[in-house]
Amino acid sequence: MSDQKIRVLYIDEVPLIGGGGNSLLYLLRFLDRDKFHPYLIIPSGPLSDAAARVGVQTIDYTFEKRYESIKIGSREILLNPYCLLYRLRDALRFWSIIRREQIDIVHTNNLDSHLAGWFLNKLFGIPVIWHIRVSIWPRSLYAPPWVTRIVFCSQWSRQMALGPGPYNHHSLVIPNGLDPMEFKFDPKAASSVRQEFGLPQRVSLIGTTGRLDPIKRYEALIHAAYRLKQSDVEARWLLVGGEIENRSGWSYEERLRRLVTELGLEREVIMTGFRRDVARLVSAFDLYVFPGTQDSNPRSVLEAMALGKPIIAMNGGGVPEMLDYGQAGVLLDPGTSEQIADAVAGLLADPVRAQKLSERARQRVLEHYTIQEVTRKIERVYEDVLAERGRGV
Repeated sequence: MSDQKIRVLYIDEVPLIGGGGNSLLYLLRFLDRDKFHPYLIIPSGPLSDAAARVGVQTIDYTFEKRYESIKIGSREILLNPYCLLYRLRDALRFWSIIRREQIDIVHTNNLDSHLAGWFLNKLFGIPVIWHIRVSIWPRSLYAPPWVTRIVFCSQWSRQMALGPGPYNHHSLVIPNGLDPMEFKFDPKAASSVRQEFGLPQRVSLIGTTGRLDPIKRYEALIHAAYRLKQSDVEARWLLVGGEIENRSGWSYEERLRRLVTELGLEREVIMTGFRRDVARLVSAFDLYVFPGTQDSNPRSVLEAMALGKPIIAMNGGGVPEMLDYGQAGVLLDPGTSEQIADAVAGLLADPVRAQKLSERARQRVLEHYTIQEVTRKIERVYEDVLAERGRGV
């Protein structure tokens, strides 16, 4: 191991803290600072502030023309050739930072930073790692060795990007991780959360967490709540989260609130907005339901697993891997609101099964999804890449 620290430049274009930003922040917090010196290019905002608080040198930079897309048939692709000129300009600006700070390796965290990273790799030969959290480009943009390494959050996301395999050493799977010490069950939450929201102490509480985004399919939960109400099952639902970025021109949150009103569920469904006490709120849930089908490795599910919640989720995306294909949670296929309602009613009526699923979910986090182990895997990628280039690590 060289005495000189490895200098890693992280690039993220989103200033707010969503799932991808939270995962990056965890990595920065647990990175071995005896071996690695992190820098972060990011627009000023909550994520840059949080990174600075854990000792990361941040560089304020705002990407222009983010997520500019084109349509091919009925499919929208977030890769507009015209906007590649902006990413080229970004790369040229970043190159001056890389030379000044003597950066060894670049790690990009989302779509536009990936494109800037591609230019850095091809024009200047700097090692670049793409961390793919959402596989949204055509496969042809992932398949060749466009950059030094591509890290996917799940087997599902790699397969979506590259096809069924076989895969070479340019692509690998490293899931998101969390610190189990930060997600300890709060035994007082069941009472205090119900009291906070004016709920009966003995009522069943079903909940979900995460950013409000159409990909999450929260309408299915609201319709499931309506079906349970029609079946005279006494329960309350907590939807915890707010909109992180709204690129659609309309508010998904407002659409959900209107649906709650239209179905007469103001008493049954509570939308909390953004909350910082997620662990406390989830501790109060009797069941956790995740309705999305396209998430690679959602942090919200990891957090519910760490808190030992019985989980009902859809058999889609990377969630089945997380739940050990039904051994650590209930998987529904295809996951309509009627199926969700039936699964909730069934699990509420079977506390023994619910407890077994809770224990398996918690154990699975401890075995496969701790941030300590995830960070070590990322660090080994850095070391392997630099070893290939002849630097002792």
